[in-house]
Amino acid sequence: MKWEQMECPECGLPVSGTHEVLEGEAVLMEDGDGGYEYGGETKIFWDAQHIARVDGKDCLLCENGHEWTSARLEKMEPKVLIERG
Repeated sequence: MKWEQMECPECGLPVSGTHEVLEGEAVLMEDGDGGYEYGGETKIFWDAQHIARVDGKDCLLCENGHEWTSARLEKMEPKVLIERG
């Protein structure tokens, strides 16, 4: 992948990763009083993972933890999502 701005605007380091958005299921347990509480585990839906975007631009990160947005210059192949029935 290539972006318009490949270096961090704050420190000049190259892009080291993308800010990712994950979805998941926070496991619940019965609390013994007719309700539920968090069970301390989250099952991640890895197939739903995608790059965070702001105003149509990808969110990028450098090794110093700085974050910036930049337009992608190359298109990514679309993901094939499996529908649940």
